[in-house]
Amino acid sequence: SVGAGGTGGTYYPMMAALAEVLTKDVDLIKNATAQVTAASYENVRLIQKGYNQFSITSAASVWDAWKVNKPFKTKLDKLRTLCWGHGSDLHIITTKDSGIKTIEDIKGKRFSIGAAGSGTQVNVARLLTDAYKFSLKDFKIEFLSFTESVNALKDGRIDAGVLMAGCPVASVMDLAIVNNIRIIAIPDEKIEKLI
Repeated sequence: SVGAGGTGGTYYPMMAALAEVLTKDVDLIKNATAQVTAASYENVRLIQKGYNQFSITSAASVWDAWKVNKPFKTKLDKLRTLCWGHGSDLHIITTKDSGIKTIEDIKGKRFSIGAAGSGTQVNVARLLTDAYKFSLKDFKIEFLSFTESVNALKDGRIDAGVLMAGCPVASVMDLAIVNNIRIIAIPDEKIEKLI
C-alpha cells in the first residue's frame, strides 16, 4: 500500500505511477496500489501503524513526527526517508471578483486550509498563527481537499482555498479554466518569520 494524497494534487499521480513501476519491476512486490489519503501528516501516521508500507510526505511532517512537534504527541520512530521527490508551492487562491488581495482580506471569510491531517493544513495553520499572529478563529475554516476546495470556489461556497503541491497543479488549472483566479502573494517578511 502506497500512501499518496488527494486526486487533485501532485502526490496521487506520482504515487500511482510509482505503484505501477513497483508492481511491474520489483520481483518481491506482487501488487502495489496507491491510496487516496489526506497526504503528508496522515501518511506518516499510516506508515507508523503499518497500514502503508511506502508513502510520499513532506519533509516538515517527517521532522515533526520524529521530533514530536505539534500535532504529534509521541515519536513516530518507524519512519525512514528514501529520497527527495519534488518541491511544493503554496497556492492561496481565490476568484478575482472576491475582492481578496491579501491574507488579511481573508479574515472573517470562508477559507479552506486543506484536508484535515494534511501537510497543507498544518503549514497554513502555522503561517496564519506564527507569521501573521492570527487565531484560526479569525476565519471560517473549512478542511477540504484540493479538489473539494476548487469545487467550493467554483460554487461560491468558500472565499479562498489553499493548495500546496508541485507545479503545475491540476486543480488550480481546472479552476483557472472556468474562473478568473488570483493567487495571493505572501510578503517576504512573513515568509522569513515562518522559516
